[in-house]
Amino acid sequence: MTPVNQTRVSRLATLAAAIVLFGGALGASAQPVIEITPTVGFRWGGEIRAEDTTTLDRDADLEEGHSLGLVVDIPVSNHLQIELLFDHQRTGLGSSTLFGPTEQQFDLDIDYYHVGALYQWKTKSVSPFIVGSIGIADLDPQDGFNSGTRRFSTSFGGGVKIPLSSHVAVRFEGRGFWTDTGDTRFDDDDDDDDSHHRCHDDDGCSSGLVQGQVRLGVTVSF
Repeated sequence: MTPVNQTRVSRLATLAAAIVLFGGALGASAQPVIEITPTVGFRWGGEIRAEDTTTLDRDADLEEGHSLGLVVDIPVSNHLQIELLFDHQRTGLGSSTLFGPTEQQFDLDIDYYHVGALYQWKTKSVSPFIVGSIGIADLDPQDGFNSGTRRFSTSFGGGVKIPLSSHVAVRFEGRGFWTDTGDTRFDDDDDDDDSHHRCHDDDGCSSGLVQGQVRLGVTVSF
């Protein structure tokens, strides 16, 4: 296991232990005060533009694939919850030409660390919800020479919770993620004065990584 993966596992283990201890300490409460949901999902979409990196000579697409995550919801009222989200995907970054095969560039780990709000309402048998969050996306190339980067990220989605008992439920949701991957670019119009440098809006001054996701989890409340 690489040092990076060891660090990630250590952080997740510490977070999981803290959550379990916190939930156990509050578990005697009459009303649930915390919900923990491990999830498995499927992510698709996403493009890294060549102008946003010095590594690629053409735009590259992310491969679709499974993801693993952990969601912690802290009820504020019957309808509102504060949500903490972690979600991990190992994907491949490749490029292709029209009608041509995909050319693999390198593997890429994408980790989302978000905090947000979930609003839910109850029906006779289920609890539909909408959720939004902001945080960071940790983009970690697995090619041995490119360094990772952390960027601002946001998400929005919705789903449903299906209770199985007073403390266990199945959670299904769909969510979209947007991550800022754009770098400001300047052109020197044959002038050494930096005041004449300008950013071309039609040439990739700002960009974004967009991904969609569906996922399923089992919620345990304390």
